[in-house]
Amino acid sequence: MAQLSIVIANHGICRTVNMSWSCICLIPSLYYGNYCEIQTSALKVKQALSKSFASVAIVTLVLTCSFVTIMDVLKYVFKIDPVKAERLRQIQAKKAAKSKPKPKAPNVAIRFQYVA
Repeated sequence: MAQLSIVIANHGICRTVNMSWSCICLIPSLYYGNYCEIQTSALKVKQALSKSFASVAIVTLVLTCSFVTIMDVLKYVFKIDPVKAERLRQIQAKKAAKSKPKPKAPNVAIRFQYVA
């Protein structure tokens, strides 16, 4: 009698052995049950974590794009530059640093006195 193999969902194989079905889960760390229909708790945790990381990444991207868009609208549409004062302070600090003469090292005289 020929054996009949059926591939089932979730990486499982069912075979006929002596006129009865026997199913084996190929990845028992992820699925179990008679027909590999039950997810393990490890798989459920991995799925939940991947969803939460993806949602955090999406929220971060949306917030960053929103911030950049708001800053551009303020600057180019309303002519408001929220960082203008800080930029001017940095430019003035650079100019002040360039215009100051570098202090010279003091002249040091060393005198030795030999005592006998």
